[in-house]
Amino acid sequence: MNFTRLHHKKRFFLQRLLILGFLLWLPFASQSQYYSFAKSTGTYSEITGGTSLLNGNWDDFSKLFKTPFSFKFFFQNINDSIEVTDWGGLYFNSINNGYFDVFGTDLNSRGNNKSEVSYKTEGGTPNRILKIQFHNAGFMADAPAFNDSMNFQLWIYETSSILEFRYGPNQVKSTSYNGEMGPYVQIADPLTISTNFIVLEGNPSNPTLRTANMSFATTLTGTPPNGTIYRFTPSAWHTGIEATKETEIIVKQNKIHVSPNIEIQSIHITNMKGQLLQSASRVDDIDLYGITPGLYIITINSTEGMISKKLIR
Repeated sequence: MNFTRLHHKKRFFLQRLLILGFLLWLPFASQSQYYSFAKSTGTYSEITGGTSLLNGNWDDFSKLFKTPFSFKFFFQNINDSIEVTDWGGLYFNSINNGYFDVFGTDLNSRGNNKSEVSYKTEGGTPNRILKIQFHNAGFMADAPAFNDSMNFQLWIYETSSILEFRYGPNQVKSTSYNGEMGPYVQIADPLTISTNFIVLEGNPSNPTLRTANMSFATTLTGTPPNGTIYRFTPSAWHTGIEATKETEIIVKQNKIHVSPNIEIQSIHITNMKGQLLQSASRVDDIDLYGITPGLYIITINSTEGMISKKLIR
């Protein structure tokens, strides 16, 4: 194991030790409510024509690239760089700004041009989607044969800040997880407020969520099946505004009414695919007439932070 790998693994475990330290210090921390979670299935489509971060023989890496747009992650406004690592994880700026484990296990290239890591931005402003892909990644615990492989993607939606973990074709035996039952799948902003995390555990086809006592968090008990989609949607608590603020948004006769106590900077209406339907700087400029029946999200950026509310038509 070279120095780079030792440094990366040290950082990986240090981060988790810091999380455990905070949680042990606050054993009665309340459950996180910053995201709602949904599991679904869909067709997995490979990204083509993206920007390659790695396409050679890699066994340890940490690559930075500039985000194409700003988005929210817990309390943070992410508008600079994302760091992609060989642990199937993505970090923001520094460990203080949190991370994703989309497929948290020790991954490895299966050879030149066999295990590309790439990213691509699709769609037009303000409905762009940043897609980050691991293609046929191997497993360090499967060396030297590297017969096992995994495909997965992270999608980040502009405006709505929805996160999707998408899993594709795979061939994984249990020993490739190096003593674990499956991968770690989680999102966390651990050092801002220690309760800002969601861990998926248990059956990957029907996972349970851990939002407290991360010191006892475990992995999934297997590999997410091809076509599995885990979606994390920002909720009304997304940027720390108390839940009661949501009650100050009222929809009546195709118009949105907001308490005068809230100083609005902008307002957006998005559908459940994360697509922006309307955007304005004033509530009076939003008209819900003509919006087809369905479930939507009203998002208001105020001087205090972001408030979101579900809209059922």
